[in-house]
Amino acid sequence: MPTRPMTPIRIFISSVQHEFAREREQLRDYLRGDPLMRRSS
Repeated sequence: MPTRPMTPIRIFISSVQHEFAREREQLRDYLRGDPLMRRSS
């Protein structure tokens, strides 16, 4: 079975709730640093 390239997805995290600013930053850093999430093929 041929492999298909993975299509990048965009994740939107609302910035309206200021009390979650740190959690948004932590989630962003995790997603950018995780090898599986960064994988392009």
